[in-house]
Amino acid sequence: MQWKFELLMKPPAIPLTEGPVWDGEHIYFTHIRASRIMRYDPKGGAITEWRTGTNRTNGLAFDAQGRLFGCCSGGRVLETHPVPALRPTNCCFGGPDMTTLFVTTTQGHFFRAETNRVGWAMYP
Repeated sequence: MQWKFELLMKPPAIPLTEGPVWDGEHIYFTHIRASRIMRYDPKGGAITEWRTGTNRTNGLAFDAQGRLFGCCSGGRVLETHPVPALRPTNCCFGGPDMTTLFVTTTQGHFFRAETNRVGWAMYP
């Protein structure tokens, strides 16, 4: 079977997007250089700006309570858990009880940390 990809958004003037992550209704992805998180509604087809001022947040993950976590180099931060390397890029929850946060960086590091948060299992 050959997959057919449909272009949903043309690259912005300064392109660099990451994500995506699904919450059961919408898909969220980042426009890193514009410091914003975008939301795609697959029912209506709209792509809207969901958050701004994210200071180049890139990797995204939801926990079991629906809270969105992102890898960020600073800026508007609700909770901070420093990674012992520069420029984290992506994160996701995993492990047997979904409380382990895995993080990658631009330098190629791969970290894990046990947390008091429970990640959301998209595929039980």
